Amino acid sequence: MSADICQKTSKNRMLWIDSLKAIAVSWIFLTHFIQSSFLNWGINFSWGTIGSKILYGISGKYAVSFFCVFLGYLAAQSKNKNIVDRIVHRYLQFCIPLLLVSSLQYVIYYFQNSVSKRDVFLIPSISFLFESNMLCAQAWCISFFFSASVIIYLLNEKKHRILFMLFLSVLFLFYQRLWISICLFGAIIYHVSQLSFFKNFIKQMSKNKLLFSALKICLLVVAYLIIRFPENDTTYLLDGVSASIILLVCLYSPLIQKILSFPSLLHKTGFISFEIFLLHPMFYCLTNNLIFSRIKYDPNSRLTFLFAFVFAYLTVWLFAYLMSKLLKSKYNKKIYSFVDQIIPNLS
Repeated sequence: MSADICQKTSKNRMLWIDSLKAIAVSWIFLTHFIQSSFLNWGINFSWGTIGSKILYGISGKYAVSFFCVFLGYLAAQSKNKNIVDRIVHRYLQFCIPLLLVSSLQYVIYYFQNSVSKRDVFLIPSISFLFESNMLCAQAWCISFFFSASVIIYLLNEKKHRILFMLFLSVLFLFYQRLWISICLFGAIIYHVSQLSFFKNFIKQMSKNKLLFSALKICLLVVAYLIIRFPENDTTYLLDGVSASIILLVCLYSPLIQKILSFPSLLHKTGFISFEIFLLHPMFYCLTNNLIFSRIKYDPNSRLTFLFAFVFAYLTVWLFAYLMSKLLKSKYNKKIYSFVDQIIPNLS
């Protein structure tokens, strides 16, 4: 049994990874929605409830760690030999969505009298330098994503790439760039999964289905237990380790992949998860400030909370879908074509 069992679309996307992205971004949306807007709407996350005891440690940052691990795993599979081409395209994949989101947020804030005309200069700092500010708070992790992508692209063709990635993972931990380290975990998993001795190990283990299943269950239990601590840099690292373990288990679990690949809406949501991630703060704020602050509601009603959440989520999903269509439009393709004409000179 190998990692090649992955369920894929015609465009070679791993459906089950897209589904996990959808679950992760939905959890980020839910946690931020509760914390920022509807903290008292009948949802009790105190330690005294059974639900909170089960969910303790499964934070928004834990969900972000999945994006880091998936980014590293998928970046390690890049086959483009032109390093400059890969890096420039990755930069565009981040800066163009950031430009759209920060511009939209500026327009909204401007009509709310929350920003001045001079604040328009915050847009390029987010879009091109990946700086986080009030126009796109979610940009805090983009510089880590981009830096990790560049490092992985540069090391993919190296003979001792796994050792280099392990060394850099430790080095970035010391320099408090642990999100880059977590991205590298995903790349290490991919390259290790391609080693002959590891493939032989998995092949031998899979012959004993009971033992192999028991091992995977034990790994999932470990992944769950190591995240159950208050949030700090150490637990963020453990979040990354946990996400890496779950990715590794899923890689060699055809049943899990099949289950995750089945709901088309789930993996379609995963396909636009980056757009949802960037857009979601403005939409739960709009839901709270422009709609529910203007109507009478029962603050303890779970039904009201559910309606508010579904309304906000469907709204951000729709805008994320439209944004993804825009990013695949002929105008966006012209930008890439123009850059591709310049890249040979850069190379």
